[in-house]
Amino acid sequence: YVEYENDNALIDIKPSGTDSGTDRYRVQFIDSFTDELLKEELVSEGESATAPVPPVYEGYNFAGWDREFDNIVSSIKVYTVYEEVQ
Repeated sequence: YVEYENDNALIDIKPSGTDSGTDRYRVQFIDSFTDELLKEELVSEGESATAPVPPVYEGYNFAGWDREFDNIVSSIKVYTVYEEVQ
């Protein structure tokens, strides 16, 4: 089982002739302000990832994540979403 990263897309490759039972995919949680990797987790197919505690920024409220991360069927990147305090 090999994973490659190419142009911000994570590609999962499972060698032919192997059957590990359940495929696992990489879920990366990334801070949209700094592009810092907050957490990386390998998740079995169909399972959910567990989000990290998001960073706190003065003048902004954390609004959530830019995509769902349950029922994982491929490797994904999940970014923080912030709203400016009015």
